[in-house]
Amino acid sequence: MIRRARQSEKGFTLTEAVAAVVLLGMLLGGIYSVLSNSSTSVSRSLLRERAVEVARRHMEMLLVTKQEPESTGLETVDDLDEDFIWQLDLEREPVGQVAATLENTIIHATVTVSYNGQDNNMTPVELHRFFATLKPKPGNVVAVPLKTAYEYDESYQELKNLLGRDPTVEEMIEYQFKMEN
Repeated sequence: MIRRARQSEKGFTLTEAVAAVVLLGMLLGGIYSVLSNSSTSVSRSLLRERAVEVARRHMEMLLVTKQEPESTGLETVDDLDEDFIWQLDLEREPVGQVAATLENTIIHATVTVSYNGQDNNMTPVELHRFFATLKPKPGNVVAVPLKTAYEYDESYQELKNLLGRDPTVEEMIEYQFKMEN
């Protein structure tokens, strides 16, 4: 004897089953999207933390040695974390509203760290510190070039192009003396 199913014992219709699968797919797709965005956010945050550590390490080296580095504006791959490129820039900034001299300026050091990998969407990390003085490297008279009023002078630009870097005050004086004679 075959029993007939009662009207109340019927299963889901095809339409109901398809609707349930579509809703479940949308729910799982939303969860996947949230997890994917969270994962990307965490990985970018970790990259930024590593970049900050690279910047801190290089600034600490400058703090510990209080020594003028080999070059300012040098961009190089980090020794310990090759995924990052770091750059050090030093410049003298005047204190107050008077003309800049070595006695009334401070040294502004900036370490900038950029990601060297495939995801170049990371904003570079900048760390700033200020120093009263830095010891010059042997043979240098002034550790950090002083930006003066003649920075936009034609002879300054000529000497800068000749040297391939910002000239020191002493080099400017010597160059101007040669130009006059």
